[in-house]
Amino acid sequence: MPQPQKPSQLRDYQVKVIEQIHESWAKGHRSTIVQMPTGSGKTHVFAQIAKDFGAKGKRVLVLTHRHELVRQAADKIVAISDLPIGIVKARATPNYDAPIQIATIGSLGSRIKNVKNISLVIVDECHHAPATQWQETIELFPTAKILGFSATPVRWDGKGFQDLFDDIICGEDIRQLIDRAYLSDYHLYASPTAMATQDVSTSDGDYSLKDLAQKNNPIELAAHLIDSYHRHAKGLQAIVFAINVDHSISIAKRYNLAGIPAVHIDGNTSTYEREVLLNKFRLGEVKVLSNCNLLDEGIDLPNVGCVQIARPTKSLSRYMQMLGRGLRPDKDRAILIDHTQNYQIHGLPDEKRSWGLDGVETKLSKIGVTPDRQIVRIKEFNSRDIVELDYITLVQVGRFNLPDEAVNRYVDKTVNTNQLSKEFGVSHNAITASLKRQGIPTRNSREQYNLPDEAVQRYVDKTVDINQLSKEFGVSHNAITASLKR
Repeated sequence: MPQPQKPSQLRDYQVKVIEQIHESWAKGHRSTIVQMPTGSGKTHVFAQIAKDFGAKGKRVLVLTHRHELVRQAADKIVAISDLPIGIVKARATPNYDAPIQIATIGSLGSRIKNVKNISLVIVDECHHAPATQWQETIELFPTAKILGFSATPVRWDGKGFQDLFDDIICGEDIRQLIDRAYLSDYHLYASPTAMATQDVSTSDGDYSLKDLAQKNNPIELAAHLIDSYHRHAKGLQAIVFAINVDHSISIAKRYNLAGIPAVHIDGNTSTYEREVLLNKFRLGEVKVLSNCNLLDEGIDLPNVGCVQIARPTKSLSRYMQMLGRGLRPDKDRAILIDHTQNYQIHGLPDEKRSWGLDGVETKLSKIGVTPDRQIVRIKEFNSRDIVELDYITLVQVGRFNLPDEAVNRYVDKTVNTNQLSKEFGVSHNAITASLKRQGIPTRNSREQYNLPDEAVQRYVDKTVDINQLSKEFGVSHNAITASLKR
């Protein structure tokens, strides 16, 4: 059996995982699953193992479910090995004699008869393995070892893989990797207006996308996304995860109307166009990448500074995959903005999670939200400065104090008490009391309203009309008109 090598380019925890894989095989396990957080370098690990096998004359098949992952795996293997590789997919020149073959599950088809004498099958993003096509393909190599990799080795319904794998190996967790600067720390913010999930039916263990789309108006949702982006992540490269294609297209359109370069991308976007748009995002020409069911797995975009979650999900796996896009290092902190109640269901990205073949157990922290909507662990903040969450509803703890910037907006008459109440998720009385404690006289919400300068400019540029501004700022048509006249 090939023995693990310890090249200098691998980190210590990656070397440890490789050693544990060989130990698992030595114990007689044929099928082993490896859990490593998004961004921790699982592709480096399996590239090294593929190299080790190839160097010993053993043939390896790497299976992925997306074309982008084929190129990513090939690049990593080529970078550390002088072994030839074969790409098995449409419009690629095959090299079936190469010791390492890389393929998408959908591209094998009749080509699989040319992929022979495989000693090891590596399955990337193996939480897709239960799909019938995956199982049927793996069963065609009855003598090969099976090695699965995933950041979240659970099915979408939370169940594990004890029916498919014999052993599980876990790398360092998210908090350990953050503390060692291998992943970025983060600030998680909650939208003051969470997306609606009440009376949404369940389909395949998750919220019905059709019901979610009907319950959540994409224009109103986009306004909340843009507001949160300006408030918490202005200027950063951002990924938006949307409910469906129509929502994603609408969100990208609204970002562009707000002067923020954005594009939509999904699984039906052609490979060429997809790569062009991703490169524009990597170069910073596009600021916001809105997508549906595409960027939550596998694609390497290290320049992501902000992730906006606009898709409610009951699936921990799906939620963690989305958040993981923002945790790659080389930034001070990732900005994660949850426009759903996912964080109440699944907890923080770096919760203590015990991954096993039978699923995952999560120890949820006691969390709260600060006045600027940042989600924090209770123990880290004075309880008088936060609003505690009981995972179902918001419950005010102690006195609520408006942040200075919100007070200034009130004084400048760009917001009223009703808008502040909705923005911060507290009662109208709490807003009024906070203003009084700070010596700010309150006024009738119907008093003179002044549009902010950027909104006036959008009206002048004809990117919004009075009706849209009225809806966006929650004031009457007459108030908008009077402000523009002044």
